[in-house]
Amino acid sequence: MKPIITGVTDGTSYRSDVILEFDEGTAILTKDNGGQVSFTSGTSISEEGHYSLEVTDEAGNKATVQFIIDKTLPVISGVSHGSFYNENVLPTFNEGTATLMKDGGGQASFVSGAVISEEGHYKLEVIDKVGNAKAISFTIDTTNPKLTLASITSSNSDPKLAKSGDTVTLLVHADEDVAISETKE
Repeated sequence: MKPIITGVTDGTSYRSDVILEFDEGTAILTKDNGGQVSFTSGTSISEEGHYSLEVTDEAGNKATVQFIIDKTLPVISGVSHGSFYNENVLPTFNEGTATLMKDGGGQASFVSGAVISEEGHYKLEVIDKVGNAKAISFTIDTTNPKLTLASITSSNSDPKLAKSGDTVTLLVHADEDVAISETKE
């Protein structure tokens, strides 16, 4: 009867440390098809990689399991978390599958490299085959803000008039948050 190995399932990927145990024999652990090392039952494995554990009992019976440890989150490019864009964006990701949610609505599948052009608040979530997930939120806003002039005053004795050197104050209302810059001529 061959040895029994517990702690992992053959052919499975994990996104956290694993502890391998076996009921009898000696074991050899191989990482990334590289060198082989003796392995003690009950030892934790935490490094990412492709592993193979072979356990041999005194009678020569063998049991083998292969597994992957992958703790790396997917990488999303082309958009940044919390950013605002006034043009189309082209998000890409390096692995996994993605969903895109607009304005808090339902989720839809998203293909890496697809163009997003509609205005709105977006959440893009990418999940790799092991379950490592990365989510980012961003906004596309291509509509210029609407400004309404409320008043103009100056430091002139007649505040409706201004001459060189006077301080002019403009009061405007905007339909959204805007950045203000000052220009003097």
